[in-house]
Amino acid sequence: MILFIKGSIVRNKTLLVLLVMMCCLVYGCKRPAVRGTASAASVSELGQVEIYWVARVGNQALKRDTVYRNALGESFSLKQCQAFISEIALANSARGEVSPRYDQAGNGVHLVDFLSPDTACIRLTFPVGAYQDLRMVMGVPRALNHADPSTARYPLNGEVDNMFWEWNSGYIFFLLDGNTSANADNMLHQAIGGDSRMMPLRLGNLFDREPLLQVRPGKKCRIYMELNLLELWKNQDLSHVRFSSIPQAIVHGGPEADQLRLNLLQAIRVQKVE
Repeated sequence: MILFIKGSIVRNKTLLVLLVMMCCLVYGCKRPAVRGTASAASVSELGQVEIYWVARVGNQALKRDTVYRNALGESFSLKQCQAFISEIALANSARGEVSPRYDQAGNGVHLVDFLSPDTACIRLTFPVGAYQDLRMVMGVPRALNHADPSTARYPLNGEVDNMFWEWNSGYIFFLLDGNTSANADNMLHQAIGGDSRMMPLRLGNLFDREPLLQVRPGKKCRIYMELNLLELWKNQDLSHVRFSSIPQAIVHGGPEADQLRLNLLQAIRVQKVE
């Protein structure tokens, strides 16, 4: 290498090394950032959030093929209880709504099986901080709700049993299926779906002085959510859903589905945060 300094040619190796060192000091010897790769600083500003779902009948844990009684004394058992959860976000007064940086589902839609603890956990990554509000939607976003399930990725693909209405071109947002001796058909089947029946859940309050949860770097924040079926079957006028009535026990749409949707919004709560 030949350098020109004030018209003179520098061939001295020692001087050349010194010049290179000076350039490194001036420019910091920085490498260009690699797009899509998280730096150590960005990783330290993220924390894991795990949302666990449990279902209860009053104060009893919900289990598959186990006989329970509703508030009217009607017996029932369930073989399926599932829901799609989407658009999960945290919020505080400083940042507003914050979306997860990493979502295990990839498409932002999660299938929760209330009868299977292995699939009743949603794992996400959020920026660290204190948050007063937890937000989500029970349902499938409109852009995905009418897509072809045969080409969709899990959990919206054909592997999901009974969670898609072929006749209605859309997903079932919440499904409860089992048996009851209260009606002649011995059936308990309640399904909620349709774009107008999306169920937005707000599980905190931005005006609370104490945060609902803390996301800390390198640590897991566990949120335990509870669905109480007795609250699902309690209407706003304090009357109760009757399994002896076929239109109330077997629901696919109509006013019965609208009523169940309203009931669901008050049947879900944050049980605890760790």
